[in-house]
Formats: sequence, structure tokens, C-alpha cells
Amino acid sequence: GEVVDRLFELARMFGEKLAASGDFELALPPEGNIVCFRHTTADNRALRRRAVEDGRFYIVGTELDGRYHLRTTIMNPLTEALDLDDLIEHLRCLA
Repeated sequence: GEVVDRLFELARMFGEKLAASGDFELALPPEGNIVCFRHTTADNRALRRRAVEDGRFYIVGTELDGRYHLRTTIMNPLTEALDLDDLIEHLRCLA
């Protein structure tokens, strides 16, 4: 239970960072360990493709309300907040 609570808290914090970033937007606030978001100016399909090809992080995509969003599921109990900061910066570089 503690691990699940911690992963949910990381997702909530990640969502807050994305919402405050200015160049990402949340599809909706995370209620669990899944975070759906999009870069505000990049082609998000191409951004996901570049991220997967790069291999440093793995993210998936999904359609919500007719718009393509990036989606990450925080599952690894070794994930730290700094890892999520790195993901944001990495996506910025790829965008």
C-alpha cells in the first residue's frame, strides 16, 4: 500500500509540474499513477515517436477529446521526482 500511495503522489506532483510548466498541459489531473498530457506547441505524435526511438524513456499515446496526448504510467517503485523532471526536460529537448 505504501508503494502505491507513493506512486500516486509522484503522479500528482508530476501533473502539477506539467500544469505549471507553460509548455505542457494536462488532459486532466491524475487520480492514480497515470498522467495524460501534451506539449502545447509540438506535434505530440512525432514527439512520442522520437522519445521511443531515443529509448531513454518509454511513453505511450492516447486520443482524448479528439486530441493526441502523451501518457505515462508511474509504476517503478524506484522512480523519484528527479526522474520525472528529467522526463520533462528530455521531452522539451526532443520537441
